[in-house]
Amino acid sequence: MVVGDSIKKEVKQIFNVNKVPEYLNRTNIVLIPKIVNLETLGNYCPISLCNTVYKIVSKIIVARLRPHLDKLISPLQSAFVPRRRSVDNAIVVQEPIHTISNKKGKVRYMAIKVDLEKTYDKLEWGFIREVLINANFPHDLVSLVMSYVSSVSTSILFNGGNVDPILPSQRIR
Repeated sequence: MVVGDSIKKEVKQIFNVNKVPEYLNRTNIVLIPKIVNLETLGNYCPISLCNTVYKIVSKIIVARLRPHLDKLISPLQSAFVPRRRSVDNAIVVQEPIHTISNKKGKVRYMAIKVDLEKTYDKLEWGFIREVLINANFPHDLVSLVMSYVSSVSTSILFNGGNVDPILPSQRIR
């Protein structure tokens, strides 16, 4: 188990220093063609190539955070929380829509659907840190999560080589 031992050693080191080394936090994106005649970027499927140790440590962090997500995420938010289903929101909305459609008389009602698709696209690093601290997560775990978030770099593989890396600054997408 030459590889297994080196992976265990690397994972233990990350949790001992509460920081992911930058060389493990590099991701490459390769664009795989979906069809033969490529005309637009939409004709490609992006595949993210992450380091195995990065994925292992990420899964450990997620396993530690998952039991606490219901305390961190509003009860009105259905995504990302175990035992909450996004279909529940649709069921809740059906009742007022039904009531509005059955109203009689001169009073008019209106329902507005707000598209929140991009709501969670950007999170400020400071916000992430404050939420974790205010939720009383151990300082070591907060440091490790922030290390993951702030040291990431992404390169796109193009024509057999990497383009210049994309480095985040103050927020994640």
